[in-house]
Amino acid sequence: MHNPAVSLAAESCDFLRYEVLALRERVEQLEHTEESLQQSLKDLADIKFALDQSSIVAITDRKGVITFVNDRFCEISQYSRTELLGQTHRIVNAKHHPQTFFIEMWETISSGNVWIGEVKNRAKDGTYYWVDTTIVPFLDRCGKPYQYVAIRNDITAFKQTKDELQQLNEQLEARVEERTADLAKALHDLQQAQLHLVQSEKMVIVHGVGVSVGSKDGTGSPWRAARHASTK
Repeated sequence: MHNPAVSLAAESCDFLRYEVLALRERVEQLEHTEESLQQSLKDLADIKFALDQSSIVAITDRKGVITFVNDRFCEISQYSRTELLGQTHRIVNAKHHPQTFFIEMWETISSGNVWIGEVKNRAKDGTYYWVDTTIVPFLDRCGKPYQYVAIRNDITAFKQTKDELQQLNEQLEARVEERTADLAKALHDLQQAQLHLVQSEKMVIVHGVGVSVGSKDGTGSPWRAARHASTK
């Protein structure tokens, strides 16, 4: 005889069994998600560590106010972290670039695009340094920047070497031009001397004194040969 209570109990057991299995599967999914999240956080931490060791990093808010700097930024700028936070990058402005340079930079990043370029900055002690700069805007859900991450690398030595090579090249070009001018003058003087010699030889022939060295009187003197010819 069919017992409804037994059937209901069996159905309840089956339902609970399915619930337990579903719950176990959900727990496994959450555990996997947590592991993936922890791995992602570790990867981000490793990337941050690598950037801190190799690059000069700064983060600003949407208005350009500095909210984070790493140790390398403090080291190259010679400002403490306390002095930098809450400031803008005008604190290291070397006044080397025209205003249009920074206007173009700001228009690029505020539009959500990455800006890449070389910037000359001024440290706290008044010395200058160059940085190869990449500024990446972080966008909110509306596609508007809410902060900017600037990653820089010191290229001061490279710029100095480049300037020195340019100066040497300019000096070499100047010396080449000077030497070329000297050679051109020497060539001109030689041509003038040759022309003068040719004209002198023509004058001698025209006046009848162009007697060869082997004259009949055997003296070997063209002047004596000419005198001898005139007395005949």
